[in-house]
Amino acid sequence: MFTFIPPDTGASADPFSGPVNTPVVSRALLVDGASALTGDYSSATTGAKAGPPSGVSWRVERVRVVIRDQKGFHVDKYGKNVPLTNGLRLVAVRETPSHTTLFDFTADPILTNADWDAMLSEGKIESWRGGQEQWSGFCDLQEFSQGLHLSGDNGDHIEVVLNDDLTNLTGHTVTVEGFVEDSA
Repeated sequence: MFTFIPPDTGASADPFSGPVNTPVVSRALLVDGASALTGDYSSATTGAKAGPPSGVSWRVERVRVVIRDQKGFHVDKYGKNVPLTNGLRLVAVRETPSHTTLFDFTADPILTNADWDAMLSEGKIESWRGGQEQWSGFCDLQEFSQGLHLSGDNGDHIEVVLNDDLTNLTGHTVTVEGFVEDSA
């Protein structure tokens, strides 16, 4: 379960509210304005990104991944049966003064449901009528530190690097969750 340990005494005890009067951040990583990462990205590497605007900083405390497909998920496949050649990478990037990887969450590319499950906490599969299944899990950055600081002034963002055909998935999203910090 997600546990928020306040860094100061002015923080709320509610794990989902953050420090007092601090806006909550929940942003899907986007490709061309779309949050559903279900396109054909096999012809060129594409990045799905989310980061704070200039003048704002975020403290990202977790990254949530959701994969939706037809019923029949297997650990050695992606979704139900999407073959990945290159895999997905999850990275934190700084654009200013030059493009730099701040943190690579994935030591090796994600090629299967099991790869996400090994990296993320509380992975689970849910089924519902219509023959759909959903796998979801999250990376709790609180386990490593007080979250990941992203500065909009530096062009910082979280990015999923895509380079495979994901059109057979019925849904696929990656969301960053955390809080707006006082200053960039």
